[in-house]
Amino acid sequence: MSVIFGLLKSPDENVDRSELDALAQSTERSAVDGTFMHTDRCIGLGFQPSHTTGRSWLAAQPVIDDRGNVLVFDGRLDNFKELGCELGTDAANSSDCSIVLAAFARWNGACFSKLIGDWALALWSSKQQELLFARDHAGTRSLYFKREDRRLTWSSSLQTFFEIGQCEQVEELYAARFLAGQPIGEVTPFRGIVSVLPAHSVRIVRDSVVSEMHWNPISKREICYARSVDYQDHFLTVFKSAVRRRVAPGADILAQLSGGMDSSSIVCVADQLCANGECSGQVNTLSFFDDSEPNWDERPYFTLVEAQRGKQGFHIDLSAVGQSLEFDAPSPAQLLSPVVDFGRLRLELAVQQALGTAAPKVVLSGIGGDELLGGVPTPIPELTDLLLVGHTKRFLSRSIAWSLHDKTPVVQLIYSALRTVAGLCIGSGHTAATIPPWLSRRLRERLSQRSSHPTPRLMLGKVRPSSIMNAQAWWSIVDGLPHLTPSPLLRLEYRYPYLDRDLVEFLHGVPRHELVAPGRRRAMMRSALKEILPEAILERRRKAYVARAPLSMLRAAQERIEDLFTASLSAQSGFIDPAGFREALRTTIAGDLKWMRAIFPTIAYEVWLQALARQRAGKMFGACSQRERPRSVSAMSRDDLASMVNRRIKGDSR
Repeated sequence: MSVIFGLLKSPDENVDRSELDALAQSTERSAVDGTFMHTDRCIGLGFQPSHTTGRSWLAAQPVIDDRGNVLVFDGRLDNFKELGCELGTDAANSSDCSIVLAAFARWNGACFSKLIGDWALALWSSKQQELLFARDHAGTRSLYFKREDRRLTWSSSLQTFFEIGQCEQVEELYAARFLAGQPIGEVTPFRGIVSVLPAHSVRIVRDSVVSEMHWNPISKREICYARSVDYQDHFLTVFKSAVRRRVAPGADILAQLSGGMDSSSIVCVADQLCANGECSGQVNTLSFFDDSEPNWDERPYFTLVEAQRGKQGFHIDLSAVGQSLEFDAPSPAQLLSPVVDFGRLRLELAVQQALGTAAPKVVLSGIGGDELLGGVPTPIPELTDLLLVGHTKRFLSRSIAWSLHDKTPVVQLIYSALRTVAGLCIGSGHTAATIPPWLSRRLRERLSQRSSHPTPRLMLGKVRPSSIMNAQAWWSIVDGLPHLTPSPLLRLEYRYPYLDRDLVEFLHGVPRHELVAPGRRRAMMRSALKEILPEAILERRRKAYVARAPLSMLRAAQERIEDLFTASLSAQSGFIDPAGFREALRTTIAGDLKWMRAIFPTIAYEVWLQALARQRAGKMFGACSQRERPRSVSAMSRDDLASMVNRRIKGDSR
């Protein structure tokens, strides 16, 4: 991914190029294709390209049009031909940037809803003297900004803010959402630094900051075909288009191949497209396996795909890499946010060693397929839709069909459907039963704040209940995408075929009973891909939740974890009750797995706080003489570290 960054000052001040140079230094290690800047009085924009498509070479950014508007654009515009026809431009020979600027000249801020692809942008409107930020519908590119002392700094990398000293105080609302496992939304780990939400644009003019949604995941119409095969044909068409868009030539592409339906279908469809001459991109695969985990036997499945394509991919044995909780010496990138995957650095080293000179820039990920295509075999979305439209007879017949398959009493299914409809109407969020019991009262109160994700309450007669549930699932998907977590070693561009906008809009309009039926999850997908995927993968049972390895890690590290929380910075900051956390840890290790998923974020946040405090302590001692400096920063007492963190939380910079 490219890096875009910039600085906006008050109208009576000028941006100096040296100020942009200072911003660029933090990400220059990623600027393999150079750094380019533009300044004009109060505005300065910078661009550090990483070219991964052929079309990205058509523009020398920042791009300025004849109206004086300036654009920096990170990403790929998939519907450039359609937009070119609508705008009357030669799309094939026009860069994505020039098409975006032409669209802005025609439609102003309404143009963002017309841009289909993976992108983030910053645009300076010369006439209106306003700055606009926007991200695509799925947020496949990050973008952050901070207002401070009559100036606004923005960047697509948190590293920019960290290295120029704007990450001084931790954000309490972020801590609450992270520790509770809730969507993070617009907040970041650091106070004052805000993320532009996916599917949103932000308009900044003088002292005004206005955020608007330009795409909505809630489908207000249901797609109606006479036959199931018509849904299958439509799915196959848009899915092939989603894959084709993401395997275009321009960079080496590596697909994550787990042996599940999502990753396997991406690889097999990409192979078919290449064989038919519909695209020329070459796809290699990377697969992980662990023979020590009885519920995670992936190798028999991903080798089936490799046999079908006649090409072996890269394999990494996770048991050989080793899985353990690592608390010390996080990489510089990992100081930007808590990382739950404690062995990520070691894993990335193993990936680098396995790939060697074949290390790619682009990774294809199957994230989203399970949630969008009926991977969770629940009848509730279908039953609530039938209930709301008054189809009593079909509601009862479908309740009985699901009851016979799931062995769930019909009365219980009806009660669940009624309760779900009531919850959607009221707009109920997370209950106390879903929040880890060791979170402090203060954080629980912060969680009562309305989520930043714009999922409305159910308005009877306006939208289907399943559409609201689809939107809730959508925000959960895009909130946890891997490119949002800083990587210790590899700067990769992730592409998500299942999050393609045309595909998502189709799937959100498909009647629920076409996606999943009693005893037949992913019904439409399985039928559509029966000539493309190996049968063993199509008929594979849903993957089991992997519990053995995480539980083993907790048991092996119990003493170290309890020592980590002896003088917990999270506790001294008022975020958690350490006694409650230790009790939950002990019951989990004893076999009660209710809170196991929540334990790891709490450990990660504590490790991050302590690492952040040590890093800041190192900067504190940077000006000391060698005789005055402590022998080791880690020799600071935890009380000293806790005092420093508390001052940062309260806004005291002493």
